Amino acid sequence: MERPLVRLTLRVHPRASRNAVRMGSGAILEVWTTRPAAEQEANEAACALVAAQLGLARSDVRIVAGLRSRTKVVEIAGETSEGLQLRLAFLEQ
Repeated sequence: MERPLVRLTLRVHPRASRNAVRMGSGAILEVWTTRPAAEQEANEAACALVAAQLGLARSDVRIVAGLRSRTKVVEIAGETSEGLQLRLAFLEQ
């Protein structure tokens, strides 16, 4: 049986003063990472932060669009859209 896949838009802020994940405007997840954008460090850190914040394995989150942009689309494996909405609701609190 295939694992469900959900896509989510991120706005990544590299070289921030702290690591954080918060809901932004609309359905965009804002991710601040202390890592620089060079050599994909910010991308890796963003995926790890999102996975940790949502209680998922790092391997369940991967970038599918926007590798060189601050706005990225990630694919989350093993989660339904309803389940992801519940997890995201906790970020808004």
